[in-house]
Amino acid sequence: MLIAGDIGGTKTRLALVSPEAGPRQFVAEQEFHSTDFAGLVPIVKAFLAAVGGHATAACFDVAGPVIDGHVQLTNLPWDLEESALCCQSAFKRGSDSILVQFGLSMGAFW
Repeated sequence: MLIAGDIGGTKTRLALVSPEAGPRQFVAEQEFHSTDFAGLVPIVKAFLAAVGGHATAACFDVAGPVIDGHVQLTNLPWDLEESALCCQSAFKRGSDSILVQFGLSMGAFW
């Protein structure tokens, strides 16, 4: 399964998406107050714990330039790194599957 997320300065919206249901029918969806958390990993862990799900891939819309899998958010004091997120979560990392992708527009989901 895939976590799709829109990371905003005020709120972070996460959705769990399955290949079977497709991107328009979420398995689960939850909204978090971004400033209540020290970063994205605690939100992802809280989301997965709350919905009882798991994911091996993720795609997050973020504010800021993404360079080599790294972004310093312009609207939060968070520094996000693809490799760290993979290590701290259950996301796989490898060349055969895009596992964590920052900077894509999630407008198609919400």
